[in-house]
Amino acid sequence: MNLRLCNYVPSSPHEDEFFSKENIKRVSTPTTRPDATGLREAVINNGPCPSKNHTKFDFLFQLFHMGSIVILGLFPFALTGLDFRIALLISLPIIAFGISKPVRWLASTHNERTLLRTAWANNWLEFYPVLVGNFYHFDTKEEKNPVGDDHYYFHQARIMVFFPDGSTEVLPELATVKAVDYPPELMRSDGTAIAENPDDLRVSPSVNNGWTLLAVLAGDPVSTGTPNIGLKEQQIEAALAQVEREWAPGILN
Repeated sequence: MNLRLCNYVPSSPHEDEFFSKENIKRVSTPTTRPDATGLREAVINNGPCPSKNHTKFDFLFQLFHMGSIVILGLFPFALTGLDFRIALLISLPIIAFGISKPVRWLASTHNERTLLRTAWANNWLEFYPVLVGNFYHFDTKEEKNPVGDDHYYFHQARIMVFFPDGSTEVLPELATVKAVDYPPELMRSDGTAIAENPDDLRVSPSVNNGWTLLAVLAGDPVSTGTPNIGLKEQQIEAALAQVEREWAPGILN
């Protein structure tokens, strides 16, 4: 088997619901449902509990970013002759902004980490192979940082879910793919399948950008799942190898 894995992880439009406090409570006890796909063991045996691509570097970068802004906010106090009250009025909003950003980041990732750790421990995660379609670039955002500006390119894509009996389902909602500092022109030159307009969005064995896994909570429809939980490449490869061995013949061809 030599399947091309997707280089970009799509985000589901239902991620907020997937990582909700309600779901955290629901997965807090071991599930009694059998694994509908049989892929859970392959994923667990080939890597650690996923962390939605959040690393220690992410946290350190947030601290660095906060420190840089706080130092900038203290600069007015170093200006000779500037009244203390004026310096305080200038500094406080800058310092508050510098502190609030990493705090917001930590708060937004807390539910994600908690849900994944709990669902992983209590066997709530099911996995389905998905084929990621071509990308349509619909937005670009720039974020200025002390160490240089970042450009975020956002793309829409369709994903096709595969089931053990050989059937498939294209999810009606569009997934979002984010590429950092990698414009669509470079993606196209590297062989990425790009759609010129939204009407050209496709997903099929001949029009795609590779494979990944969709994570779904046991018993939920696949439309509520998300591919964006931070699985390692070897976990995805192990699951796809098992699909080829044990699911419907030729399902991934």
